[in-house]
This record gives sequence, C-alpha cells and structure tokens, in this order.
Amino acid sequence: MRVWSSLALTALATAVAACGSGSASDDEGGTESGSSAESSAPGLDATTGLDASSSGLDGALGTDSFIPGLDSSFPEPDATTAPDGGGADVSATDAPEADASGTDATSGSPEAAAGLDATAADAMAHDSGGGMDSGPEASAPDAAAKDAAAKDAATEASTVNCSATFPSGGTTCTCTAGSCTNCNTYNGGAADGLNYGIWESGSGGSITYFTGEHAFSASWGPSSADFLAHVGLDYGGTSSYTTYGKIVAQFAESKSGSAGGYSTIGIYGWLQNPCVEYYITDDSYQGLTTGSVTATIDGGTYYLTKQTTTGTAGANACSGSVSSWTQLRSTRSAARQCGTITVSDHFAAWANQGWSVGDVSSIHINVEVGGGTGSIQFPTASVSTNN
Repeated sequence: MRVWSSLALTALATAVAACGSGSASDDEGGTESGSSAESSAPGLDATTGLDASSSGLDGALGTDSFIPGLDSSFPEPDATTAPDGGGADVSATDAPEADASGTDATSGSPEAAAGLDATAADAMAHDSGGGMDSGPEASAPDAAAKDAAAKDAATEASTVNCSATFPSGGTTCTCTAGSCTNCNTYNGGAADGLNYGIWESGSGGSITYFTGEHAFSASWGPSSADFLAHVGLDYGGTSSYTTYGKIVAQFAESKSGSAGGYSTIGIYGWLQNPCVEYYITDDSYQGLTTGSVTATIDGGTYYLTKQTTTGTAGANACSGSVSSWTQLRSTRSAARQCGTITVSDHFAAWANQGWSVGDVSSIHINVEVGGGTGSIQFPTASVSTNN
C-alpha cells in the first residue's frame, strides 16, 4: 500500500504539471493555448491584432466612443488620424485642425477626415481650444470679412484710372442765377450717355462736358455764391433704388482754389415719395464732418446723418408743394480723390437705420461750393446701374 501510494502521487504530480504547462498564467499574463505569437500578446484580438482592452475603445468600430461629436456611422479613422493606433484620439482632431476659416466636409477639411460631425466641428471652432473665445480672437471672422471687403474695394477701385489725363476740347456752358436751363439736360445723355448740369445762386460759374468721354470740369468765381455742377443719371422719381440693382459711380478728380464756407465732392441727388435730398461726400475743400452712426462701404468708413431742412429747393426738385424735406448724408471718414462709390449700398445703409429712402430721381457725380474762386477737373466721372 505504501509503494502504490507513492506511485499514485507521482503520477498525479506529473498530470498536474502537464496541465499547468498548457493553461496556467505566468507573470507576463501568459498566452492562449494554440494562438500565434502576435495574437498571444496581452489583450490583443486574435483576428485583428488590435488592443481591444484600451480605454474608451468601441469593440465593434475600433473608435474612441468618448470623443464628443464623433458620429458612430462614420468609418473608422485610419492610422494617419490616430498615431497611437488606438482609434481617433481627441488630440488628433482638436483645435489645431478645427480651422476658423469655415472649411467643411465638402472641401476635404480635417474635421471631415477625422469623422467629426458638423456640430462638433462648429463647437471646436468656437471654444477656447479652437482659438476663438469671447476675447479679441472672437472677431476673427469679422476681421476676415472686412479684409475681404477691403480687397474687393481695392480691386474695384483699381479699375479706376486715378492718373487719367483730362481730355481736351469739350463744350463749355455758363449761366446766371435764374437762367441756367440752357446748362442742364435731364435726358438724352449728351455727356457720353450721361446728363450734365449746373445751378448757382449767383453768376460766373461754368461747366465743360464731353460728348465722347465720361469726364467734366467746373469753375466758379467770387459772385457764384452757392454753385453746383454735375454729370449723371436722371429718372422720373417713380421707382425704388432696388429696381436699378447695383448702382456704381467711379470718379477721379483734382481741385484748386477755394470754396467759401462749405463744399462737398462726391454724389448728389434727389429722391421722391418722400422728398429727400442726399449727399455722399468723399472729398471737400474743408474738413469732413463726423457723426455717431457709421457704415463700412467700399472699404471705407462713412458717417451717416439725417436732418430736416427748409427752403425752395424741395419745391423745385420734388412734386407738390414742398417747403421742408429730409437730407440724408454719408460722409467718408478719410477724404479721397479717386475711387468707386457703390451708391446702392448707401441707400441700403440709410434704409437699415429706418430712414425713408424714396424713389430715385437723380444720381449725380457732383461738386458743390459755397463761394470762393476755384475749379475742379474730373478726368473720370461715370455712373451706371445693373438694370
């Protein structure tokens, strides 16, 4: 019995040892019986070789299910977006790739490559991690828009030849207060498709226009008093400015002499229903006025003002018996002598203030002075509309 017991114990020990060599775990975690060296690494899936035990991984998709905004319907990001081999890590799709420039999935953005949905991409672009918080960076899109507007204005202004030579010849017309009808046209486009005209409360002023050039000049003397000269477009005052689409004026001018107590160089005209006199001032012999309401148009800042005035001009320019009317003004903050004036944008800016902008009667490139002795040349003076 004693001998049999020893043999039995020996056999039992041998069997136990054999079992231990096939399934017991060693200090490194051991391997599964029958699996390859690669698949026997700790925690690896035998089929894919991926670490299914990594924190936050979805066993079905291999994606980090804890990334905000990661749409589970998107395919698994490849190794280029997950350098750690553990799916899309938040550091790989965070602020550096969420550009505030507004790229989206259709343009091959990094957000689309990483499988981010629109909500997450938008959130990244606006949180502090994306470089856009409530501080100065928050104005980045506005700054970009203003830069784009300035570039557009520069491109548009570049079509104006600011060094144009004033043409020779032309037709000069001089008038005296109360008898300036001979120096005004309201249709027919005698000035190369535009109308021309002057008005003065004194005498001695004149205009020179050209039948084949968008150009004109004007001069005034010590007796001219209030004096205006223009070329431009005239309408019946029955249609809103929106009817004409984009209204654009281009000008280049050089001036000399003096202009008395006031002056304005730019756009001038009248609106009907209600009766409105308007000015867009880009230059002056005196300093330019300011105001509290501003608008950015054609790459520059304009001060917008509204006031009521009285006199006889309203009765002459508007239908009916008008003794008082509204004046709307846009005055550029920095004077210029050449450029593009998008007149329709000024109409829209006034309308946005809740100011009544009536039907268009006239749109003129104009000079107005309040005395003095001087002259001005416009080698470029054109007004056009889309419709």
